[in-house]
Amino acid sequence: MPIPSEQKHGSFEYSGELAMPEKAAAAADRMAYMADLLLELQRMAVTDGHATLAGLLSLAHTEALQRIR
Repeated sequence: MPIPSEQKHGSFEYSGELAMPEKAAAAADRMAYMADLLLELQRMAVTDGHATLAGLLSLAHTEALQRIR
């Protein structure tokens, strides 16, 4: 029998889906993937001489890496 989403378990709310550690791990994996994509796009922008775009992508890559930690 599923536990209602309003019921609390420890310090997190159970929603019937993945528990918080698994959700956090999945979110971190997605963010790491996005960071890899941003880095690749940044490299492409540098290669093609798009300095402003490369700088923005570099900033986004840094932000993604910070959110993983």
